[in-house]
Amino acid sequence: MAREQRKDVDYFPHDCTHGRKMHIIETKYGNDGYATWFKLLEQLGKAKNHYIDISDDMTLMFLISVFKIDEEKTLAILTDLAKLGAIDKLLFDDFKVIYSQKFSDSIQDAYRNRKGKMFQYSDILEEIRQKNSQSSVRLNVKEVNLTEVILKEEKNKVKKRKEEKSKEDTPNGVVDLKNQPDNHKIDFNKLLSFFNANRGLLPEVKKMSDARKKRILVLEKQHGKESIQLVIQKTRDSDFLQGINKDNWIASFDWIFKPANFLKILEDNYARKENIRSVHSQRTDADLKKSANNAVDAMFGITGPS
Repeated sequence: MAREQRKDVDYFPHDCTHGRKMHIIETKYGNDGYATWFKLLEQLGKAKNHYIDISDDMTLMFLISVFKIDEEKTLAILTDLAKLGAIDKLLFDDFKVIYSQKFSDSIQDAYRNRKGKMFQYSDILEEIRQKNSQSSVRLNVKEVNLTEVILKEEKNKVKKRKEEKSKEDTPNGVVDLKNQPDNHKIDFNKLLSFFNANRGLLPEVKKMSDARKKRILVLEKQHGKESIQLVIQKTRDSDFLQGINKDNWIASFDWIFKPANFLKILEDNYARKENIRSVHSQRTDADLKKSANNAVDAMFGITGPS
């Protein structure tokens, strides 16, 4: 009998600098927040297929014992991690499943020489679907549609390989219009939802106007459909665009989709800097804690007394 292929890892990269999300969690929860996050990453590394289902009471109890904090604080930290996008919000809110795409991306090299492929987002959704089917619980329409979209990953991989080959044959800075697909179709409602779910501290967008749609279609034709999602994620992860700058300026949807700004974001001109803490060095601990709480709430449009 063949030995079962490993679906876990023994190590993961631990960066020496941390971004806005870790800053918020550590400021709000102190050492408990810091320790919980990295203990969670360790558990994700050891977990089969790198996700944890805490809808199972025993799994949740074990996780709490690992964190060495009470259940209330554990769930509070996990909820904020989901709000901040450190763990997947859909999976956590709807299914109590803990999964981090960024963590999974960081350990892909461990699977390079393995026969078994690394679990993808669609694989997790499929396991959830099977589990719910066995327990006579059905996914709602929104979840079914999402599953169908994610299950197209294989076709997208083929398309991506073709695009990468095309880029190799095309000089830098030249748009290969000849090899661009003709059937560009963007679901702007889904794009709007994706932006609002990943906007960080940027203002929420209520409507996708015709002018916005035209601008996005032009950018898609120039840089490819994947670039739209990538720029939104890079904006979410950029300290400067999220307001950590001397003027406390925060980018907006229309600003990031101006052609010049879009290209700068795509090229990582606004990537995270390493002097995050120095921006706040003159502020008191009370100010930092208040800022952390407000940041988590502001991401989801929750406003309170100033």
